[in-house]
Amino acid sequence: MVREGIPYDQIIKVSHEKATDFIVMGTRGHTGLEEMFLGGVASKVSRRADCPVFLVRTRNTING
Repeated sequence: MVREGIPYDQIIKVSHEKATDFIVMGTRGHTGLEEMFLGGVASKVSRRADCPVFLVRTRNTING
């Protein structure tokens, strides 16, 4: 599925259209300051979605 628009808004719209029970998303794991300035799609979806959202942080390949 390909949609145009604001990513977090489109994810939430699709979850409503499909009557989604649960959303799983990857996240880069920005710090609080980075996320405050960058916005974080996963963060916005987790705050605004009507269903539970499970966020999976990417593994740090440098430290194992």
